Amino acid sequence: MNADRIDWNEYIRIPYQANGRTREGSDCYGWLRIVIQAEREIELPSWSDEYDDAISAARALKQHIDRGVDGHHWESVNKGEEQTLDGAIIWDRRPNSMVHVALVARPGTLIMMLNHRGALAQPYNGSDIVSRFWRDRIVEFRRLV
Repeated sequence: MNADRIDWNEYIRIPYQANGRTREGSDCYGWLRIVIQAEREIELPSWSDEYDDAISAARALKQHIDRGVDGHHWESVNKGEEQTLDGAIIWDRRPNSMVHVALVARPGTLIMMLNHRGALAQPYNGSDIVSRFWRDRIVEFRRLV
């Protein structure tokens, strides 16, 4: 995998679909799974049958990330040391809020599936309002090793 050669436009075109796991439509984890499989040649499990709403999905996702899969695990990465294709765990801090996942396109930019808006690049290291919004919600970065 050469991080500089990733064509993110290929993945930004994937539309949102609840519990989706294909290029025809995916949710945030499904989108992450598609990118990791294509770019790292690691097939992550689907888990789409393990939840039926956003709250149970968030709990299942966090548990699976903590556990790892098939000889791989998600190692914690210090903020400021993240690299392309590291995962970002994002927490909406409202009561009963959910966990969201994104990938680092390059340090300072996340790409994530945003429900019906589809996959979008979002800054997180600048001083603008969008960067501050995401930076304040990033719980941690994880690297699949």
